[in-house]
Amino acid sequence: MTGPSDATQDAVLGAAFEILTTDGLAAITPSRIFQMTGVARTTVYRHWPSPDDMVRDIVRHATARHDRHDYVGDLRTDLATALRTITFRFANRPVRALLAALIDADRRRDPAEAPAAPGYVSGLVEPVVEVLRDATLRGELPTDLDVDRRVSELVGPWFHRHVLLGEEIDDDEVDRIVDLVAGSG
Repeated sequence: MTGPSDATQDAVLGAAFEILTTDGLAAITPSRIFQMTGVARTTVYRHWPSPDDMVRDIVRHATARHDRHDYVGDLRTDLATALRTITFRFANRPVRALLAALIDADRRRDPAEAPAAPGYVSGLVEPVVEVLRDATLRGELPTDLDVDRRVSELVGPWFHRHVLLGEEIDDDEVDRIVDLVAGSG
């Protein structure tokens, strides 16, 4: 089966995002999507059989790299690029609203179900994880580095500042983190 057109996907996922962030996961229905977009309910059912399928695609879109690039194999350069990807997402994508809606949706469901919020956060920081793992393989960082812990230590304060305090993260902050990890030389 082929996927929906880009225009249909943008319309449906945009409406689903609006519903998710205003009324919650349970309010996402094909009828409501049809009312907001005019996209046939059968089309919605065919491509997104459940609200969770829509949320999965919203998260996938929100964590897609905005700048497709190949890392150059240098810790300083690659880490700066990865951190700027996160700052782009903070500045240009609705991180606060989506994360709050995902946490609320996860809170209301059985914990055994796949949680959306942790997957979203993992997707947001994935570029930094990749860079640090690659740098350990190249010997630029210790091979026994706990990458997940280091990412939490580096990016966790940004989540606090951006999500909880509403602050923006700038290039000076990116440079400070790069210097912290890769050294100022």
